[in-house]
Amino acid sequence: MALAEQRRFDQPPVDAHVPWDKQVSLLVRAGLLARQISSGTTGAGESFWFSIPNVGFISKCLMKGRAELQNLLTRRRYQEILEKELEKRKMTASALGIRFHVRDLVGSLKIERVSTTCGNVLRLCTN
Repeated sequence: MALAEQRRFDQPPVDAHVPWDKQVSLLVRAGLLARQISSGTTGAGESFWFSIPNVGFISKCLMKGRAELQNLLTRRRYQEILEKELEKRKMTASALGIRFHVRDLVGSLKIERVSTTCGNVLRLCTN
């Protein structure tokens, strides 16, 4: 990047059509920025945090769905189930769906997918 093109990130772009304050207030209203409340006086002006709207709901569904599937597999005799049979069930604790949670648990190595002649079997990992 050329020296003339470099600028500080806390300064607004020179050729912006919308004033800097309006851009920030738009992001705050959209929920993507949150004002940081500081007890000390730094004299640097307002500070902001990046935020993700409704992340609490998503993390709650993720944790409850993981627990539901792990409990389901724990109660099974050999701690395994056919993937086709599992996909027919409804999730009671999560709005994200069975396939999402299966992919999450396979990716986090909590369950493993084993290919058999009947189809894929999902097995709870023992480690």
